Amino acid sequence: HPKVGPRLINGGPNGITAALLGNLIEFGLFFTRVNVPQLEYEPIMTIEMVVVHRPSVKRPPGATGLPHLRKFIYDAGFISSVGSQYQHHPSASLAGQLGDFPPLIFECNGQEGQKRFCREVGGVAYLARFMVEKELKAGTLVEYPLSKRFELVLLLARRKSRPFSLN
Repeated sequence: HPKVGPRLINGGPNGITAALLGNLIEFGLFFTRVNVPQLEYEPIMTIEMVVVHRPSVKRPPGATGLPHLRKFIYDAGFISSVGSQYQHHPSASLAGQLGDFPPLIFECNGQEGQKRFCREVGGVAYLARFMVEKELKAGTLVEYPLSKRFELVLLLARRKSRPFSLN
């Protein structure tokens, strides 16, 4: 269908929800359900999440697992999605494992921005593995080793009363 032109809009859950309700977009992708009765959600895939940092951000020898991660994040600083300490975002799921929300050094509503800040400036980020595979392979980011695998379910959200267009 060469005349179909997809349009991508980045934003946080509130902005995407408003665009769905205003019929500006047909669907949105979320890691969490927004409690709006006009929307329905369908799980579409599971995404592995990883904790990453710059190679220059050193961790103590043998520091692995959640107990050491908490101190490491407090020392290095946490890079988070915007508003994640107030709402359920991917960062909040990690914070729940740590016991409380770590101090933030940077907030960004997109994982690409979080990745760039982590790579160029420092701190610790919690990102989708597919977002950082190239950087992990190149050594520009380092994965913090954890014994537990973190995953989030990606949800497709759409208005209940609006079927998808033929496009």
